[in-house]
Amino acid sequence: MTVYERPDDQLPVLLASRDPGAANTLVAFLKIYTSNNFPDLRGRLDGVLKNHSLPPMQLAKFHVLIWQSSVWAFNEGSSKCFEKSRIEIDQVGNEKSLEAEIEFAKNVVDRIRPELLITGLDDVDAVRVRALWAQARANNVPIICLADVNFNINIRLKDIKGEDFIPHLLIVPTSTESRSASAHEVFKTQRVVFFDQLHEATLDTDDSRSMDCREAWAVGKDATVILYPSLVGRELRGKGRNVEFDEVLTAERLARLIGEGKMDELGVTDQIKNPHLIIRPHPRENAGKYSYMLEKEFGVLISVSDFGSAKDAMLSADYIIGLPGGFIAEARLRGCHVISI
Repeated sequence: MTVYERPDDQLPVLLASRDPGAANTLVAFLKIYTSNNFPDLRGRLDGVLKNHSLPPMQLAKFHVLIWQSSVWAFNEGSSKCFEKSRIEIDQVGNEKSLEAEIEFAKNVVDRIRPELLITGLDDVDAVRVRALWAQARANNVPIICLADVNFNINIRLKDIKGEDFIPHLLIVPTSTESRSASAHEVFKTQRVVFFDQLHEATLDTDDSRSMDCREAWAVGKDATVILYPSLVGRELRGKGRNVEFDEVLTAERLARLIGEGKMDELGVTDQIKNPHLIIRPHPRENAGKYSYMLEKEFGVLISVSDFGSAKDAMLSADYIIGLPGGFIAEARLRGCHVISI
């Protein structure tokens, strides 16, 4: 095994996540610290790290592990503002068995010898991040978790044994005025920091160009496009997680409201002409579960498509209507017409 050799003045920091929303928080963190675009945010984060006895990032060498859905977050557009000399991005294979992931985590930590581990909050079925948590803790490496949304925090903060996990620091993208009560039920207040501008770092440096998805969606020129970003509730329920929502039944309800001309029940007061419902599957979702909706009569044209990036899809739609999640949160920041249901 090759051990990473570093200059004496360099601080090795390991970042890792599987899920796209979680990886977006890593992208934002890296942009704050490896570009000159966010001096105010960098100053605020410096203060947060100092207050929690964590090392400053000015001399950090960032080692990033990406796999499966997180690869999408580190595309060329997202990484163009990175200072390449300070970042090493390693695309690794998909997750394997628990035993294999424990061995993988040990090898990574032994090789890089990080002085800080930063991860997103991958969903409960993700093993690799939790194996890295365990190995970092065994090596007395402090851990920062970056939440991409301000809900389902308790559910995701479970260790590799399914027990409550308390990182050295949890950063939540929520203002102090609207703090998540669930976070305070588990964590000591000083371990939770509400930092609502974290996502903005991804958006502000994003490439202003976007691709129009409407042609690929085969919608008419005069169509009103309603985009429904789906989630993986049924998939997680199948793995034993208690999920309170059903994204398929929600899509059905939305289709019926559109078809029956009852969008006012969702707060849409404008007259919707020639509506076309686009269901955008989650990257980890089985899109086939929506096949029956294409054959059923709802009174509205329905398509299922993952064409384009998330940003492309957002900017190509007239309305974005869906359950709360990272996609909806980002669409709000982009100024899209968003309705949560």
